[in-house]
Amino acid sequence: MSSSPAAQSNALQQAKTDAVLVVEVLSPSTAAFDRGAKFAHYRLLPSLTEYLIIDLETRTADHYRKAENNTWVLHPCSGNDIVELTSTGLKLPLDTVIFEDVDNADTDSADRGPALKETTSRPKFP
Repeated sequence: MSSSPAAQSNALQQAKTDAVLVVEVLSPSTAAFDRGAKFAHYRLLPSLTEYLIIDLETRTADHYRKAENNTWVLHPCSGNDIVELTSTGLKLPLDTVIFEDVDNADTDSADRGPALKETTSRPKFP
């Protein structure tokens, strides 16, 4: 069954194109795919300059940045490291912003990893 022209037009208007940054939050069941085949697909996007993979279980992040020669450079982040997203101009402290609401003691299920704490506060950007 095909969509109406109006529905197709609406879908195209909502689609994001020319992404410069993609952020993935890993789940144990999709981590290998996100780091492998999905990242390989993202690297084909000419506009993409950064790929950030956040691992809630290990409280780490892998920040890939495209270099001038079109190679991808890994910047691993952990602890008090600051993730510098040059495509957006943001500098995010890993522990105090990205993992601020993650509680390793609580898990929703074995597959979903650490649960987010309930909070009403907003992240504090430097």
